[in-house]
Amino acid sequence: MSLIETQTLAEYLGIDDTPSLQAHLDMAEALAASALGSDTLELTTRTEVLTPNITRKTLPTNYGPVTAVTSLTGLNGLLDAARTQFGNWAIAHLDAFSAKEEITAVYVTGWADDATLPDSLKQAILHLSKWVKDGARTVSAEKLGDWSVSFAPENADGVPMMFSTLTKD
Repeated sequence: MSLIETQTLAEYLGIDDTPSLQAHLDMAEALAASALGSDTLELTTRTEVLTPNITRKTLPTNYGPVTAVTSLTGLNGLLDAARTQFGNWAIAHLDAFSAKEEITAVYVTGWADDATLPDSLKQAILHLSKWVKDGARTVSAEKLGDWSVSFAPENADGVPMMFSTLTKD
């Protein structure tokens, strides 16, 4: 199940919607999740016990990116959610977490659908889907004597897809 519908990808590519586009979206989302260091981009509720070694206001999480915090429970009970903030891979509380205090964190990672997906990530997934659909292009190389040049194929606009390098063997 993709966060982005195949119809959206078809419109981005300027082609008719076909069932085969789903595989391209799935691969692109897996690549995007991997680039973010996550196992999935889909909405997932996580529960873990976080124990800081020192007194601190921020606790790193094992999963991310964190998109919501459901609850934080410490030795003194439930912590005030209004004083809780979160970042990509961390949960913070305006009151410091005590050293060695076990904090049970229930939080959400990922997104429910393309409406909640950040635009930059949506564009990256669409672009990756196009790249997967067109096939990964390999780097080409030419050699003249002891000089060689490596370059990627050009895209549809005639612009190199990555920088060329000139090296001496």
